[in-house]
Amino acid sequence: MKLVKYLSIGLAATLAASLISCKEESADSSKKETVTISSLNQEKQAIELEVKKNPERIAILDMACLDIIDALGEGDKVVACATTTITYLEHYSPNNNKNIANIGTVKKADMEALYAAEPDIIFIGGRLSASYNELSKVATTVYLATSSTTGVVASTKHNAEEISKIFDKEDKVASLMASYSARIDTINEFSKDVSCLNTLVSGSSINVLNNNGNLSLIGVECGFNNLGNVSSDATQGDAVSFEYLVKQDPEYIFVLDRNSVTGDTNIAKDVVENEVVKQTNAYKNNKIIYLEHSNVWYTASGGITALGVMLDDLELGLGLNK
Repeated sequence: MKLVKYLSIGLAATLAASLISCKEESADSSKKETVTISSLNQEKQAIELEVKKNPERIAILDMACLDIIDALGEGDKVVACATTTITYLEHYSPNNNKNIANIGTVKKADMEALYAAEPDIIFIGGRLSASYNELSKVATTVYLATSSTTGVVASTKHNAEEISKIFDKEDKVASLMASYSARIDTINEFSKDVSCLNTLVSGSSINVLNNNGNLSLIGVECGFNNLGNVSSDATQGDAVSFEYLVKQDPEYIFVLDRNSVTGDTNIAKDVVENEVVKQTNAYKNNKIIYLEHSNVWYTASGGITALGVMLDDLELGLGLNK
């Protein structure tokens, strides 16, 4: 009987030790599981970055990345975020959600708050590229951006695919973007041989953007002939005189209202529709298009949902949403 008792105790101890060992190995394996994705570094060079899969604590300093994470259904992992006024992302804004730490803006991170949030991973965009190395000291930092060479649509798809690898959701990206190609084709049919100027209202001034600017979707993927032959590659374009708009005299003028994003009190329509601009055919033919969701175009371009919103704005302005 004693022998049986000792054997039972021994077997139980061995089984317990084995179970503990398996649990520890499983935990260690989970901790070590990583995936390699494409990111940019501080010099804006493409790099391969090893990141932890399925991170539990996400910090967001870029609205396009937040858009993608939200679309993939991983928003519940966000513990810290920059402030935003984008309607479909407002529930992540610390101003509206006491469970999410305020870590600054898409232009300037609050480093103290970021450290305190203890994120597993940080997502940033181009406005914080110069802080990449500093942010990487806090946690693995993923820097994604849209490329004027690649285009907004291809950049969105690429960035979404990279983020989806982290969460084992690569199969979701294609379905989330499935409807966009047909909509873009419809706009291209409309825009064939149609000229435009892409503009940005900042304060009481107007900037013109070439196809490297914030409205590149219009001239690159959507096929409008952008007459904005300014030299600057800045996303906000070059300041021009209102006479420039008259001289170019495009069929359409698209207006991105930066003032509505920054809080400037100048009203875009009052700035644009002055006596000089009223000489343009775009004004005379009611073809000055004020993009309804300027905050999306300005801060979330490159997001999956954002792309749909931007197409909504174009379809509405062009009368293609009927």
